[in-house]
Amino acid sequence: MRLIGSIAALLLCILFGKSKAAELDMRQRIMHNFALDMRALAAEMQYRPRDIKDIAQMLSEGALGEFWREFMLNVSKGTGAEQAWEQAAKTCGEFHILSMQEMALIAESGRSIGIMNAEDNAKMLKDRSEQAETYAAELKTQSKSKGAIYQKLGMLGGLAIMLLIA
Repeated sequence: MRLIGSIAALLLCILFGKSKAAELDMRQRIMHNFALDMRALAAEMQYRPRDIKDIAQMLSEGALGEFWREFMLNVSKGTGAEQAWEQAAKTCGEFHILSMQEMALIAESGRSIGIMNAEDNAKMLKDRSEQAETYAAELKTQSKSKGAIYQKLGMLGGLAIMLLIA
């Protein structure tokens, strides 16, 4: 019985380490995809001015589709673009693992949509895109170093618990 408990503890610790490493990877992908979407949104607003719902519809087919569908739903209900953005950012399940700093960047990105002219919106969105790419690059570096550490600590922690139980 102790052997089974030891093996279970080892596996749980390994899984915990892998899940922490996977979380870093997921955060990096979200921020990278957000940067891409901000660039696409900026280009659409600047060069093909049209209704924000139409642009969101186009972006909803991408990696952050859940966010854009929620945004479209909120705008369709008559909510202003800025409030719709904020609500979508808060309720998007994909964003629950992001840090407060990353969430703040996403929230700030929607603050002036629909208020400024297309050129100023595009400039602001490009700036946010660059910030998101900076976060993504930092997360990629962290993912390589911390991800490996999390996996190794999970394994070592599991082995330590295994030795204590056995």
